[in-house]
This record gives sequence, structure tokens and C-alpha cells, in this order.
Amino acid sequence: MSRTFWLISISSENSDKTFSSALNIQGFDKKSRKKVDVMEPDDRLLYYISDKKVFNATSTVTSTMFVENNVIWTSHNEKETFPYRVNTKNDLKLEYDASVDATYVAPSLEYLRKWPADKWELALFGMLHIIPQNDFNFIEIELKKLLEKNINIRKKKNNKPKAVTKGVSRDILRKNNKKLNREIKSRFKL
Repeated sequence: MSRTFWLISISSENSDKTFSSALNIQGFDKKSRKKVDVMEPDDRLLYYISDKKVFNATSTVTSTMFVENNVIWTSHNEKETFPYRVNTKNDLKLEYDASVDATYVAPSLEYLRKWPADKWELALFGMLHIIPQNDFNFIEIELKKLLEKNINIRKKKNNKPKAVTKGVSRDILRKNNKKLNREIKSRFKL
């Protein structure tokens, strides 16, 4: 059995419900039934938060599909209960403002190359997508780097930022921006 790497596109509201407490379940809409049916334990999920345009979490599937109709997640379709579900183990999750910005990484992803660079979001319509392992690994590595940076920043003593911009202090941004910009430009050929 080989692992399959999935990208799940959901709203921040539904992501919060998925990762709240010890839910450890991910539900999928009725349109995704055939895809969810082929999910197996050890498949990996990458979370794309559609309203924030960020990648912020990964998890591992720990069960095959089962059907349950109790309402946990919300949808514009009132009849949608996301009945096709799998158990998951959360691997890592970052806050939205500390996540991988999809607008920067999207042009470099193999999965999104089929679409024009300025319309990459079209590739993520629908809830569930099979993506190449390289794309998954790339984003997961970036998430781990950001998680490590966030941990290191919290550990520093006497770190009193002067002002905060989108959850990251300006003085921290100044220190890291030059290095990060060089890394981003070299990776994404900007």
C-alpha cells in the first residue's frame, strides 16, 4: 500500500471545529464520497484554509471511511452534513497568521501548474484533491520551519515588540525579512 497525499480545502470556521478539543475526525461533503472511499490509514492530509489563503496544518488518516450524519461542520448548503468521515491524528497546526501563505507558494506547486499563475485558486475549488508527494512534503517542511521559528521567538526573553502587524511583531519581521525574502525569491523565482 502506498500513501496518498490529499489537500483538503475548507473554511477557517470548519478548520477550527476540526482541530478543536480532541475531535480527531475529518468530514467530507457528498461530492467527495468516491475520493474518501479510497482513503486508507497512513494517508496524509494537508489543510488549505480557503478564506485565509493559507496552508496551516497536516494530519494522518487513521481509519477507512465511515458514514455519520451528526452535524459538526457548516456549509452554505443546509442539508450538507459532511457525512463521509475518517479518523485522523493531528500532526501539526499553526495559527492562521503564522501559516504558509498560499499566494507565495502556489506558483511553485506541481499540482497548480495546470492553471494560469494568477488563477491558481481555481485548482482548489472543491473540497478534496490528490496532490503530488513533493508538493505535500514541501509545504509540510515550510510549516515545520514556521512552527520552529514561532517556538524560538516565544522562548526569547525580554522580547517586547514595539508594534504588532498581523500577529507578528515589526522588529521580529525586520530581523527575519531579509533572510526570508531571499529564501522565498530563490525558491519561487520571484
